[in-house]
Amino acid sequence: MPCSGRYAEALDYAVLLRCAGIYAGIDDSGGAANAFLTDTTVNFVDMEVAVGNPVMNATTGVYGTVTNVTATVLTTDTVTWSNGDAYRLALMSAAEVATVEMYLDMSTPALFAALAASGMCSCTFASWANAYLGQLNAMMAAAIHNCPCGRGEMTDEMRQSWMQWINEQLVAIRLGQIELCQGATGSDFPAVGTAEIGWNAPTEAQIIINAEKRGS
Repeated sequence: MPCSGRYAEALDYAVLLRCAGIYAGIDDSGGAANAFLTDTTVNFVDMEVAVGNPVMNATTGVYGTVTNVTATVLTTDTVTWSNGDAYRLALMSAAEVATVEMYLDMSTPALFAALAASGMCSCTFASWANAYLGQLNAMMAAAIHNCPCGRGEMTDEMRQSWMQWINEQLVAIRLGQIELCQGATGSDFPAVGTAEIGWNAPTEAQIIINAEKRGS
């Protein structure tokens, strides 16, 4: 059922906030699916990869954790690796992962409520829906809770901007403007925009001047 569990994992949160060492690469084992991630172009020991670090097979979309570390090979649980698979890895301790997972779990009820209000808890999601909800889930957790993994707190301006976008998405989901069910279309769609922000009087004046020039 779509309205269960969480839509993001600790690794997604770490990538979004850049709150831990993030590495990406390609399995070059030359073999078929197995529990060993091989990358001969790096040294996992020198990178300080540790047991418990979250890892993802970006090719298959499956998450797991590191269970053993050698220079060029990581043993993982849950996820398997084939030659050419792309991987993502975060240097997060087990305690950091547990804390982030708690934040993600605490952020999902609002998503469930929005989905339930528009009858989307019983449908089959479109192929992109889980990725979209994963981004939203991670952003909600980050905006509401302080990152436990080394990154400084979000500024008030950044938090306010994220919360505004999050609220807009929740309203759009609740009203069916963003339709996540397979084969259905809504009247709206997710979008990203930019806005100039003036931090003092001179920069605010320059923003006005720039806008007048663009409109002339």
